[in-house]
Amino acid sequence: MKAIRARLQQGTRMAMRIFLCLALVSCWTPNLISGSDVHFEKSMPSKPYQVTGTLSELDLPNKKGLLRTDEGKPIYLEIKIPELFQNLSVGDRLTIHFTEDGQADQVMGMSVPELGITSQPPLQP
Repeated sequence: MKAIRARLQQGTRMAMRIFLCLALVSCWTPNLISGSDVHFEKSMPSKPYQVTGTLSELDLPNKKGLLRTDEGKPIYLEIKIPELFQNLSVGDRLTIHFTEDGQADQVMGMSVPELGITSQPPLQP
């Protein structure tokens, strides 16, 4: 009698496992087919955008860089077009224009304006 009862319990457990698996698959299948799973959404903005900050790291051979915004947020760069960053160095302030795909397509360096010396009178000819 114990053997029959043990087999019935084992069969019930197996049926519950199969039911649970089918329930999980039926919940995920419509999302996978339609591609509307929330976790796989693109997190990039859909419009072109610009970021301004200071170039903190630049590794052209490995095509990587780091831009720190004025708020201190790090923007990690994967450099697809090294020519855009060729004449830049760490510490430069720049604005990077990104496409809809998140790729940098324009880099604008910001130079510090020359300051005149005010404590000396101008030279006269």
